[in-house]
Amino acid sequence: QKRKKENERGRRKKEKNNVKILALLPQIKSNLDQLAPSRESIYARVNFAASLMQLSSGNKNIKITTIAQLVATAVQQARTLQDLRAEAYALGQLAYLYEQSRQWKEAKDLSEQAIMIAQKINAPDIIALLQWQLGRILKQQNKQQEAIAAYQKAVYSLQSLRQEIVALTPDLQFSFTESIEPVYRELVGLLLQDESSSQDKLTQAR
Repeated sequence: QKRKKENERGRRKKEKNNVKILALLPQIKSNLDQLAPSRESIYARVNFAASLMQLSSGNKNIKITTIAQLVATAVQQARTLQDLRAEAYALGQLAYLYEQSRQWKEAKDLSEQAIMIAQKINAPDIIALLQWQLGRILKQQNKQQEAIAAYQKAVYSLQSLRQEIVALTPDLQFSFTESIEPVYRELVGLLLQDESSSQDKLTQAR
C-alpha cells in the first residue's frame, strides 16, 4: 500500500512537471525561430525535437507533424550553411522520428542518406549511431543479413573511436560504454538468430 501511494505521488509529480514543460514549449520554439542559422542553433533545434519526442508519448498536445517540421527546418538550414556534419545529424534525427512512427521505408532512406553524408566527412561517432539505427530498421523489415551488416559496421565505427574513448575520464568512459552496450548485445542476438549462421558468425557472437 505504501509503495502504491509513492507511485501515485510520483505519477502526479511527473504530470505536474509535464504541464509546466508544455507551457514553456511555445516560448522555446519562438526563441529557436529567432536564432540565426548556425551549427549551434541547428543542434538546439534537433535536440528540442528529440525532447518533444520523449514528451509526446501518450500526450496528444504534442503532434508528430510539429516535431517533423522542426527537424526538417534544421535539415534545410544545414544544407543552406553547407554544414555536412549538422545535416547528417539532423537527417539522422528525422530518420529516427520515422522509425518511431514505424514508417520503415522513409526511416531507412533517410538513415542511408545521413550515413553517406557522415562518411564524406569521416565522422565515425555519427556513423556508428546511424548504422545502429539502420540495423534496427532493417531488422523490423525482416532483412536479417542486411541488418547484421549494418550492426557490424556500427561496431567497426565504434572500434575506430577506441583511442578517443581511452582518453576520456573514467566516468565518461563508463557512460559511453553503457550507452553503446545495446549495439553489441543486439548484434549478438541477430547473429545467434540467423539460421544460416556460419562458424565465423558464431565465433563473432561469442
